[in-house]
Amino acid sequence: MISISLNKSYLYLSALSGGADSTALLLLLLENGYNVEAVHCNFHLRGEESDRDENFCKALCRSKGVKLHIAHFDTKEYASLHHQSIETAARNLRYSYFFALAKDIGADGLCVAHNKNDQAETILMNLVRGSGIQGLKGIEPVAHPSEDTVPIYRPLLKVTRAEIVEYLHERNQDWVDDSTNFETDATRNKFRLEIIPMLEKINPAVIGNIANAGASLREVSKIYNNAIAESIDRVVSNEGQVFIDIPKLQKEISSESVLYEILRKYGFNSSQVSDIYSRLNGTSGRMWTSANYELVIDRDKIIIAEKELSEGKIMKIPEPGLYRFDDKSKISIKSKAWDADSRIPRSRNSVCLDSSNISFPLTLRSCLQGDRFVPFGMTGSKLVSDFLTDCKLSLIDKKRQLVLCDGSGKILWVVGLRPDNRYRVGKNTANVLAIDFIPSENK
Repeated sequence: MISISLNKSYLYLSALSGGADSTALLLLLLENGYNVEAVHCNFHLRGEESDRDENFCKALCRSKGVKLHIAHFDTKEYASLHHQSIETAARNLRYSYFFALAKDIGADGLCVAHNKNDQAETILMNLVRGSGIQGLKGIEPVAHPSEDTVPIYRPLLKVTRAEIVEYLHERNQDWVDDSTNFETDATRNKFRLEIIPMLEKINPAVIGNIANAGASLREVSKIYNNAIAESIDRVVSNEGQVFIDIPKLQKEISSESVLYEILRKYGFNSSQVSDIYSRLNGTSGRMWTSANYELVIDRDKIIIAEKELSEGKIMKIPEPGLYRFDDKSKISIKSKAWDADSRIPRSRNSVCLDSSNISFPLTLRSCLQGDRFVPFGMTGSKLVSDFLTDCKLSLIDKKRQLVLCDGSGKILWVVGLRPDNRYRVGKNTANVLAIDFIPSENK
């Protein structure tokens, strides 16, 4: 006898494909007195067979007095537009609709029909892919995708596919099979139809053993995650950029595991983490990138920063005014008279420059290889790159450093750090350009 335990006061939305698993799930929810509505998605991928599945779900729900919600998707078009595989597109469409519908009808949870066989397949697939402890836990019995969505419940996760089929036979309940489940071109089907049957010849209890191992790892992961969180608190600081203290990291019991758990949140893969870890005591300056982040080892710390979309941007400034450089910053340029009572600004993001030898248009851009200027207080020129090294800027900050140039291409200001001495305000200065660079925190 298959038993499930959920909250009887909840309204559940039950995903119904018409297959054996989802059909059994709906029947079990009804038999146990749960308040339930069903939802079916027609992805229009299998022609008449897709319509057959929809008609089966309609007939089943009609016979059981269950309200059925149906959605139709042009899955191939969606996959093409979003550059996704058909499988990924169908999943995204399915769950987006499920969560939106659950919100609309006031459902408290979504029930899906993953079973013990699915669990074993998932764990094996993740093992073959090289997953760590998070992947080897398998499918969670209850998942909370986000604060904005209902929980996902999987009441059949401890039930084998054979037990589900037996349950349906006992009730003389038929179902419909998706013909693509019997094609071995999909990865999961290879595990389902070829690999697991082969393992069952070695040990008939393999499905249960793998699922039980996943359950044990879910418990172990609670201890692991708690320890990792404490380690992260000790080694990470966040000041706009993320800083990992290398000496503190290396004192942790499993420092490479701690580093992996930090970096995977920023999209770095296990191969990159291994490479980064092997170079912690090497030369500074090597950079790694993920889809959205950059990472550099800088002396005794690892620095992680979000990629700048405006990196390499060049902005021409035709005349004094207020200009937006990107989503995070603006620059204000004002022409002013200068006299003995005027004061030079002390903020690092503000300068006053003698305007007598400055020609428009000005240019705000990232610094380039070979850029030179005369740092304030000096008489000789210096490479901007050498100046930034003297300022102990990381490779990430060097890449993002802006310079302001005049119409002749001469650097007026290494923004936020040092103006050029040739444009310093002196006793003969009559007019100045008052320049303010306004980063996001000051907007």
